[in-house]
Amino acid sequence: MRDHASGKKVDGIRVVTLPWDPADHLTSDEERLFYLEAAIEEGDPALLEAALRDIERSRLTCS
Repeated sequence: MRDHASGKKVDGIRVVTLPWDPADHLTSDEERLFYLEAAIEEGDPALLEAALRDIERSRLTCS
């Protein structure tokens, strides 16, 4: 997981965000299947492609 944060002002308040990688949270085949099904339901080929990359990365890091 990455350890850098970025911040910007929103309505005069500084908001700090951290990078988030879905592959870090897909730890079981069941979670990967649910994630893939959700991407397919959206009907967006670019989202499906990104989800497949996330799933592959999660499999490589969890094995």
